[in-house]
Parts: sequence; C-alpha cells; structure tokens
Amino acid sequence: MTGPLAHYEKRRAEWLTRKAILERQFIVIGNWRLGVGAMAVVLGWLAYRSDAVSGWWLLFPLTIFLMLVAWHARVIRDRTFAARGLRYYDQALDRIKNQWQGKGEGGERFRAAEHVYAEDLDLFGKGGLFELLCTARTAAGEDELAQWLLHPATHEGATSRQEAVRELSARLDLREDIALLGEDVRSQVRAGIITRWGARPPAAVNPALRPLAMSLAIAALLCAAGDLVQLLPHWPLILVLGANAVLLFLTRKTVAEIVGTADTPASHLAILAPMIQRIEQEPFAAPLLRQLMERLRVGGLPAALQIRRLERLVDMLGWSSHPVMKLVDWVLLWRLQVAFAIENWRRKSGSHVGSWIQAVGEFEALSALASLTFERSAWTFPDLLPQSEASFRASGLRHPLIEEQRCVPNDVSLGGAPRLMTRSKT
Repeated sequence: MTGPLAHYEKRRAEWLTRKAILERQFIVIGNWRLGVGAMAVVLGWLAYRSDAVSGWWLLFPLTIFLMLVAWHARVIRDRTFAARGLRYYDQALDRIKNQWQGKGEGGERFRAAEHVYAEDLDLFGKGGLFELLCTARTAAGEDELAQWLLHPATHEGATSRQEAVRELSARLDLREDIALLGEDVRSQVRAGIITRWGARPPAAVNPALRPLAMSLAIAALLCAAGDLVQLLPHWPLILVLGANAVLLFLTRKTVAEIVGTADTPASHLAILAPMIQRIEQEPFAAPLLRQLMERLRVGGLPAALQIRRLERLVDMLGWSSHPVMKLVDWVLLWRLQVAFAIENWRRKSGSHVGSWIQAVGEFEALSALASLTFERSAWTFPDLLPQSEASFRASGLRHPLIEEQRCVPNDVSLGGAPRLMTRSKT
C-alpha cells in the first residue's frame, strides 16, 4: 500500500513538471506576441505609406494578438495554480518529515493564558498543535479549528466529526483543490464585510416600484419604436420619459445606498464562490458533511449558483457607467432595475451568507483533521463512550508534537478506582 509520503512526492513532482511546462509556454507566447505586434506595425506602415497592402490586413495580426492575449492569461492563471500546488505539497511533506515548526499558522491570536489546558498542551504558537493541524485557507476555518481545540464537544458531535474526517481523509483531490482555490480567499476575502452586508435590514423599497419600473421601461421602448417608425406621435414617449425622470429622482437615494454597499461584498463572494462550488460538486455519505451541503443551499439552489447570479447583477450595474448606457438608462431605467434586483437577492439570500461562510469554515476544519489522519495513519481514533460510562484508557500514548523516536510511550487508565493523575516536574 502506498503511503502518504509517496503520494505527496508523486503529486509534487507532477506539479513541478506542470509548472516547468507553463513557464516555457509563458515565454514562447510572450515572444509570439512581440512578433505579431511587429507584424502589425509593418503592415500598418505599408498600408499607410503605399497601396501595396490593404488596411484590412491589419485585422489578421490583431485577431492573432487577441487570441494570444487570452491564451497568455490562461497560462498565467495555470502557472499560479502550479506554484500553489508546489507550496501545498512542500508544506505537506514538511509535516510528514517533522520539519513544519515555524512554517505555518501558529494561531497566536487564539491563545488564552487562563485556559485550563491550552498552554500545557501547546495548542497555539510556534510548533504548537494548531500549526501542525491547520491547513485552512479562510479565517472561518482557522476559527472553527481553534474552537474545537479549546472547547469540548458533545458525544454526538465528536462521533459525527470522526465519521466525516474518515471519509475526507481519502479525498486527496478534494483537499488539494480546496487548498489551491482558497489562496485567493485567504488574501482577499473579508468575511465580516460580507456577513454584515447580508444581514443588514432591507432597504426602504416599495414592492410596487419594481413592477412599475419594468412597466415604464417597456412602455418607453414601445413608444420609442412607434415614434421611430411614425406609428405614434411624440407626446407618448415624452410622457413616459417624464415619468421615468420622476421615478429616478424619487428613488435616487435608495438606489445610491444599494449600489454603494453591494460592490465590495459581491466581489468578495465571487472569490469565495469557486471554493464553495468545489465542495458542492463532491458526493458525501457522512451525515455531518451532508448537513454542511444543505447549509450551502437556499431554496433548493446551490450557494455558488446564487453568488454567480449576484456577480452578474453587479456586472450589469457596471454597464450603466458607459456613456452610451447613460441614455439607455433613462429610457429603460437600467440602473434602477438592476439595483432593485440586487436588493431582492440580498433580501432572499443575504441572511444565509454568514451560514455559507461558517459551513466552509467547518469543512476546512474537518479537512485539516482529515489531512492529519491521512498523514499519520498509525494514530488512533479513540472509541468514544457515552458519558455514563466515561473512562480514559490508552496504550502506548505519545505526545503528538514529539518525534516518535524521541517520545517515551505510556499506558494510561482513568476511570473506576483511579480518578486523578498528577505529573511530577522532577
């Protein structure tokens, strides 16, 4: 049976080969872009200085250049992922070789000197248990893992986590994908901003305004078309445009509030969406994982799909800043209608945003424990007894932060007659 070390070394080698190929492609495409650009300059000069070449020939290098730009962008993106893959497996190999101390997230912000056991067990700080465990890419994932280390779980909660961790331990592809997609989330997403925006009270929008705006836009479009083909006089169009102007004036503050607060949360959610979508694509059997999947749905629709819809609405909102769209906006009430659609999205889905982020965080905490299970397969899942039968029995118990060759194992038994154990410092 192939061990975790062989798995990680094989995958690291694959990412290294992939990165080398992409580096060569990056250089070659860059040279091709320079060549095509030079060709366009020559053709442009010939078309301008003589009739030997038609100006239409410039379309050929321009088309090739645009195709190369798009290809170059994909190569840059793939090269970035290859570099992330190398870092991910470098960190994984460091953990297996016990060379991880001081290279990860120590979780110092979770330290609590007054905690009953956190300091004694070296949970946080350089070389602490949190640094060994934590593979989370989101603050929510780090928070969830830290809370699990600091606070006891119920018997049902602990057993459900064990079942989920066992299932995830074999999902190497899933854990890799989540880690690579999560790099952008770690550096750019601010969960607090998104959650507060989603939980804000609804904007003061009269429900009748949305169908009214749609009706006026359709009326303006029909009147403009009728006026253009001389089937209608001018005054219906003037009347409808006047009504549009009044509606735009009356809703200007509400629209400004909706538009002004939506852009940043929407962009942050768009960064989080690929990570959520990857989780949604995976079939799960463990009840806890299936519960997490349910939390990533609103009205039966996946969270990633909902976020993509919000992203499209914000993109459509951006179109209204184009000079041509300003005239269209007055006729179709474009900005107003998109703003109402964004607020409607927030009213239906905004309250679930915090739950989505928490679900991702809990999934990352489970994945961190799954990585530990995969990398240290000799470690034991404890059999958890009901509280009425509580006892603690371990054979060959070792400290998790001390190398096996240096650590002295001990058998421990608590329950029944022995109820207390003390440790001598001598």
